[in-house]
Amino acid sequence: MLDYSKMLQDEQSRTDISVGDRSILFRTHNLQMQSSLLDGKYPIPDNLASKAVTTVMMLDSVMFLQALERVCLLADKSHVVRLSIIRENTILLFSKTTEIGDVSEELIVNALNGNEITIFFNGKYMMDILQSMGSRQVIVKFSGRWSPIIIQPDNSPETLYILTPIKSNS
Repeated sequence: MLDYSKMLQDEQSRTDISVGDRSILFRTHNLQMQSSLLDGKYPIPDNLASKAVTTVMMLDSVMFLQALERVCLLADKSHVVRLSIIRENTILLFSKTTEIGDVSEELIVNALNGNEITIFFNGKYMMDILQSMGSRQVIVKFSGRWSPIIIQPDNSPETLYILTPIKSNS
């Protein structure tokens, strides 16, 4: 509903909401959005978090967020960001668009243990996670290039966020 409200240009318009068994429809003047409940098995978060972690890094969450904002500023609508470990304490965030070009940002990490990794993810989703945390430090765990990314605030080890990587040939 929040995304829908952001698209509204006229705050005074009436919004009709229709709820079905497996869907909900929002309709306002000349804008409508439908959301449907999908069938299927969803991954159990405990299983995702307990996978063998191959790489762990700890970063300043504000610095990470600001670097992502700069990189995503020029990313195309998919918000795809590539994260690569380039040195023992440095990561590179990278995005590109065909119209504008490439943008990259190097970021020093506070701690980095494990294997080198290059992984792609939706930068907007990562920014949403970082903005909701309220933690000065963030722990990011990788279990491989195609496995979900685990993000934890350092001040709340029982809290975890899961971000699915994006498959890319870049």
